[in-house]
Amino acid sequence: RLGLSAFQRRFGLTARPPEAGLAATTWLAGTPEPWTVEGHTAYDITHTVFHLTDWGENPGGLPPDVADYLAVWLPVWIDDWLDLERWDLLGELLVVDACLPRPTLDEAAWRGFAAAQQPDGAMPAVRTMPEGEPDAVFDVVYHPT
Repeated sequence: RLGLSAFQRRFGLTARPPEAGLAATTWLAGTPEPWTVEGHTAYDITHTVFHLTDWGENPGGLPPDVADYLAVWLPVWIDDWLDLERWDLLGELLVVDACLPRPTLDEAAWRGFAAAQQPDGAMPAVRTMPEGEPDAVFDVVYHPT
C-alpha cells in the first residue's frame, strides 16, 4: 500500500491512504530490536526506504527517528549480509544507504559486492553463480529492479 500511495503522489494524484499514515504502520517505523531483522524483513525495510525517499531523490522523506535508526543499524546489517554473501539483499541495502541523509558508502561492502559480479554483468543472488543452461541460470539470477 505504501508503494501505491507513493506512486500516486509522484504522479500528481491524491495518495490514498496518505503515505504518512502508512509509513507509521511499517516494521521500520517501530524501530524494533535490530537483531530481529531477517531476510524478508530486510527486503521490507529496503522497499519502505525506497518509497519514502523516492529512491533517494528525497532523503528527507524518511522520518528523522527512522533515519537515525538506520544510521546506527544499517552498517551492521550490511556487514552481516556481506559475510553471508547474500548479494541481492546486500545490493538493496547498499542502495538504502545511498538514500539516507548521511550515507556511509561503505567501501569494503561495495568492493565485496562488485567482486561477486560476473564478467558478463550477472550477479548471483546468494554466494556463487548457479550452474546450468544459460536460460535456466538467467531465470534464477535475473532481478527486474
